[in-house]
Amino acid sequence: MEAKGCSTTDNSIKTPSVSKHKADIARKKQRISQLEGQQNYRFPANLRYGTITVVGEDPSIPVRCVLVDPPADPDSAAAPSLRLLQRMRFLRDWISFVSPRSQLASALSTRVSALQQLRDPFELAGIPLRRGNNRLLEFPAIDLFRHTAFFYSKAWVSDGPAGGVVGRFGRNLLLLGFRDELVGIAAAQDFDSLLQYSAPVGSLEKTVDIELSARRFRELRLPEVLSRRSTKEPPQGAVPPAIHISLAGQLHYTAEGLVFGALRVPESA
Repeated sequence: MEAKGCSTTDNSIKTPSVSKHKADIARKKQRISQLEGQQNYRFPANLRYGTITVVGEDPSIPVRCVLVDPPADPDSAAAPSLRLLQRMRFLRDWISFVSPRSQLASALSTRVSALQQLRDPFELAGIPLRRGNNRLLEFPAIDLFRHTAFFYSKAWVSDGPAGGVVGRFGRNLLLLGFRDELVGIAAAQDFDSLLQYSAPVGSLEKTVDIELSARRFRELRLPEVLSRRSTKEPPQGAVPPAIHISLAGQLHYTAEGLVFGALRVPESA
């Protein structure tokens, strides 16, 4: 930061002193750039600002501070790359939260680490994630409501492609999750869809199907009257959970694809 200052009769008018200070700051920044090019500058920084404080004679008029704009970032891809990395971290964190032991969470975590090391993370656009056996990670829809198998053994909205996990929220349960389509975007590494993604926003009364093991059912301290054997067919190769319940509640949908809301636990059923 280069800070300069001057006084003048009317600080709303640009004076030769201000122009001189500005030229001096620009000259210093140009010299620093030359030294950096020669690898002969000891104080690296991403941005360098210059400020010029201008004080007028009238005490009722605020002091003015002129900001000398820093040079534009020469890397025009910096902003899109940063946005891509932020959205990929968002997917990694939520997918790992909902299903921390899944192959998708593991593969996505590895991919985010790789993207962070690349000068241009868009080099991996469209390179899909793979399982440990090198087979593609794919999550096709398996019913009319476009649910994927990712949320089976967890919780999913009965009439819409979204799901997540549930936890205790007072006397009710709280659903925390996201839309199913984000799973496909993450697996396919579809960067264009990810950067353009914006889901409809709203709050709707929904029913959520929840698959629980007997142990998890007890941990959530749910009424025994809610327990019953699951009547839904699990995905091929999946082990059927012990208990299936359905609860209703107001769910909130965000533009980023998150879905959350309290599910009412009845005292009797």
